[in-house]
Amino acid sequence: AANLALFLGSLMPITREIIVRLDTEVTEPQLKNNLILVGGPRANTVTARINQFIPIRFDLGAGPSIFSTATGRTYGGEEEGMIVIAENPLSPDHKVLLFAGNTHMGTAASVVAFVRHIETVARGNSSNESLLCRVVRGADLDSDGLIDDVEFLE
Repeated sequence: AANLALFLGSLMPITREIIVRLDTEVTEPQLKNNLILVGGPRANTVTARINQFIPIRFDLGAGPSIFSTATGRTYGGEEEGMIVIAENPLSPDHKVLLFAGNTHMGTAASVVAFVRHIETVARGNSSNESLLCRVVRGADLDSDGLIDDVEFLE
């Protein structure tokens, strides 16, 4: 999350307003704005609330897995994550930007994908370019236990 915050902060003007909140601190009116969410439905209550409405979502059955409506494929790897830019289902005039994975490694992979390969993310899903949703698999290139780069699965 720190890498994401630094990246997004470099693109925005300085503000004194507190714009970062835990999912448990967000009020109902605040949910009707543009949202940047980090974490899957088991870690983030807002993600859990919108999960069923987004084009790439979590299958909340046995074990964590990502399901893509674009391809009909399911991704269950620990290092697999997703980036979703979609209409906010709680306020259709606003957007949601979601970074989440099957585990914390998958969430880290989604952030790395956005920060390092934003142009690829902006091209849309490989199966349907009108969907700004991607599934990625993280890679630890230098064997230090951290996600360094990603492979785009769709």
